[in-house]
Amino acid sequence: MILPAMGVITEIIPTFCQRQIYGYKAVAISSLAIAGVGFLVWGHHMYTSGMSEQARWFFSLLTFIVAVPSAIKVFNWISTMYRGSIDVKPPFLYAISFIFLFIIGGTTGLLLGSVATNVQVHDTSFVVAHFHYIIFGGMGFAFFAAIHYWLPKMYGRMYNFKIAYIAWGINFVGFNLLYFPQFIIGVEGMPRRYFDYPPQFQPMQIVSSIGGFILISGLILMVYNLVQGVRKGAPAPANPWHGSTLEWQIPSPPSLENFDEEPEIKKNPYDYK
Repeated sequence: MILPAMGVITEIIPTFCQRQIYGYKAVAISSLAIAGVGFLVWGHHMYTSGMSEQARWFFSLLTFIVAVPSAIKVFNWISTMYRGSIDVKPPFLYAISFIFLFIIGGTTGLLLGSVATNVQVHDTSFVVAHFHYIIFGGMGFAFFAAIHYWLPKMYGRMYNFKIAYIAWGINFVGFNLLYFPQFIIGVEGMPRRYFDYPPQFQPMQIVSSIGGFILISGLILMVYNLVQGVRKGAPAPANPWHGSTLEWQIPSPPSLENFDEEPEIKKNPYDYK
């Protein structure tokens, strides 16, 4: 589920930094490694189910191994931004939010991959927080980045940047207020899927609830801005982000046949020189 999101981030970061992605081959190979090893780590959800000691250390080792190609991608994305001509637009903000949230989700995933700490926090709110930092903070924010990036190309209209910045800020703050407290109460022993809880968990539950309402308001504002952009936005130029890949070399929105004649490729797709 996270691989398409990683592909989106690998498209957006070079465009808004006007630099070729750092370590292109490493990024590509790491995707294959994540896909391959990812098939073999399902057992880390079952350490407390009664599986053998040998199976637990085997799945724990594989879980730590799958973190390596993920870390390679993060390193390459950050390295691409180093000394780049960064243009901070809404798609880029969602992309760097993805990196920040994915780092938190990945780091806490190592705690769940370790048998000793997993037994402590298994089936607690800690797992809820980790899951959402990876899936919502990762895949979700990458989707938001993608729709803000390619919407002008798809519909030929621009959305309101000011509202997009505000919506991004509300979403980012609301997301962290919603899910980060779940790490804290999860370590303290709050089980997940319980509708009631002891009084000591109430303060963080309240903070989490407030974050949920903030996040919902940010999502509503974001969707409203995108819909208004599609309906009434200013006409989009062919290449509003100064991208170098083929879709940005044709008008927005694309014509039925895309290209009048077969394009001649004279440089790498991410060459900004």
